[in-house]
Amino acid sequence: MEYERIIQEVYVAVPQLFKNCSDEQRTLVLRFFSTLLSGENKDQILKILDQVYRLSDEDRKNLSELLERTTLSRITGTIKEIDERLNVLNILEEILLNSDINQYTKEVDHLQKVLDENFWIFGEGYRLFASTEGSIKNTLIKFKNEILRKDDEEIKTNSKKELDLFLTKCEHTTDLLDSVVVEIKRPSVKLKKKELDQIKEYMQTILSEPSCNGEKNRWTFYLIGCDYDDYIKKEIKTNKGWGEESQGLAFYDEEHHAKLYVRKWSDIINVEQKSRFKYLQDKLQIKLKDTDGKEVDELVKEATKKKE
Repeated sequence: MEYERIIQEVYVAVPQLFKNCSDEQRTLVLRFFSTLLSGENKDQILKILDQVYRLSDEDRKNLSELLERTTLSRITGTIKEIDERLNVLNILEEILLNSDINQYTKEVDHLQKVLDENFWIFGEGYRLFASTEGSIKNTLIKFKNEILRKDDEEIKTNSKKELDLFLTKCEHTTDLLDSVVVEIKRPSVKLKKKELDQIKEYMQTILSEPSCNGEKNRWTFYLIGCDYDDYIKKEIKTNKGWGEESQGLAFYDEEHHAKLYVRKWSDIINVEQKSRFKYLQDKLQIKLKDTDGKEVDELVKEATKKKE
């Protein structure tokens, strides 16, 4: 009987599971294995036990020492998060940079959905404060009241335009409030003066509000597309004196601690993000999920936690 064989092998390998414990504790352990070996869980426990069995003595020792300082659920949770992020980057590369697919990629229906749930791409520790949820005016009123706690101050702008992504993060060690505004464009749109003027207008609208330009506020604005024209290149060159030409700095408002960057998706996905995860991917030998033959809608659904 497979159940009895598994229990015997576990007893030989880890006798402390059954020794020096009460009958109630032994019963719980046996029920645990019985549950895992039943139905769909059967293959899971066999795979786990097989992998543990294959570990070298040194690997078992390392795992044991590691489990004294953390939990197995945290280890598997971290690996799962790495796997999910690699999958998201792979999907973004497909829907943005694959010429056979990116012609069908839309801003709101596709790109926006992925970024709404994967805004870690713009930095760790941020929270999604707003995403095309209403006018700039309403967003800033909410920001002033909920984040800045300045209920008595008035927001003057009447702008009804929407921000694609608005992220916030409070640096508790320095008491600084970092805010990020992202304007995204579908792959078919080549970034030009029109698009740069658009995000500059958003920038000026926000920074003109007294509530939003305090000494503790730091602002970063991103305009992101697959490519940009010579006008954008010239603007980046003009601002190279600030030392961030390679990051695409196109405008710096030093007085209000605000920077505006124009970025290419290829740089964000391949140069920055994938390079961060390559070492971990190689070490864990994670095989990327297959994207061949899948349409944009299907890929977007895989990249989001909330399934349609």
